[in-house]
Amino acid sequence: MNPEIASPNPWPRLHLEMARLQRRSLRLALLALAFILLLIFTSPFSINPSFKSDIYFYPHHDYPQHEHEQSGATYNKPLADYQLPPLPGSEKVYSPPRITNQSCAGFPNASNLVVVMKTGASESYARLPTQLMIVLKCLPEANVLLFGDLHQDIAGYDILDSLDNVTPEIMDGNPDFDLYRWQKACVVNPDSDSDSDSDSDSTRCERYPADIYQASWNLDRYKNVHIVEKTFALRPGLDWYVFVDADTYLAVPNLVWWLVMLNPAERRYLGSVTEAAGDDSFRFGHGGSGYVLSRGAMESFAAANPGVGREYDSRVREVCCGDQVLGLALKEKVGLEIEQMVRLSPTF
Repeated sequence: MNPEIASPNPWPRLHLEMARLQRRSLRLALLALAFILLLIFTSPFSINPSFKSDIYFYPHHDYPQHEHEQSGATYNKPLADYQLPPLPGSEKVYSPPRITNQSCAGFPNASNLVVVMKTGASESYARLPTQLMIVLKCLPEANVLLFGDLHQDIAGYDILDSLDNVTPEIMDGNPDFDLYRWQKACVVNPDSDSDSDSDSDSTRCERYPADIYQASWNLDRYKNVHIVEKTFALRPGLDWYVFVDADTYLAVPNLVWWLVMLNPAERRYLGSVTEAAGDDSFRFGHGGSGYVLSRGAMESFAAANPGVGREYDSRVREVCCGDQVLGLALKEKVGLEIEQMVRLSPTF
């Protein structure tokens, strides 16, 4: 072949193109790495030496104390500072919380609040175990209170009877309390066979003779105000009191982060605003969604009005439900009205 008309060698040009592509790829990789590092070190979840001065991820011990810049509220107080008493009928002494599950290692310190869960004996065995294993498992035991309509023990937790202080005159002859009386007379057995034909004393009470769901609803209306009053008597001085039902999923870390922006000394009644069906004249916190009372609200309402639960027993049958009774009591006794929990990030 004549070298003068031979095709030019393509390899040098190909090498140049490959070198250009490599340099471009390297620049893009370095840019991506710089962006990732920027995100890591500017994120509130970044790992840096000063991070443990914040509220976000703490083990359940060695909490420092902080004062919120805007509200002046103190949070992350050691649990031992509250000197929590044992529950009635229990000799259990509450010690400072410890990590017992590695999945709780990143759980925020919630020792300045108490989660109060309302249930009933007809549902407690079906609902509480899941709550205790998932939603409540990372909370210090002393910062969880369980209330029902029968004193029970589930997984070592005391379920307190919220109705043992209802006015006797209200209870006597009142069909709303038929289920309450039946539960006390007949053992609630989660393993019972409801289809059993036995007439023995151990099984004849295992099936409630009426509609247990309606009976539970009627009885439930009397609980809310009594639960608030009992909660403050058992756990005075905490910053926040969170009330939920046993079928409510509570995102505790989100709630802790949200509440730290507020001042617990102020009187706050926070929740999902609702109204009774067919009556838009009065609004209250929806119990199924949960509601929160601050320390200031609890002191002005529960501490300053001993016996407020009994005072409102006679009002229960006037309204639809227990959360409405509580809303009425808070408004009439201390002028406190429900506030919609603002949807910030993180949210409740």
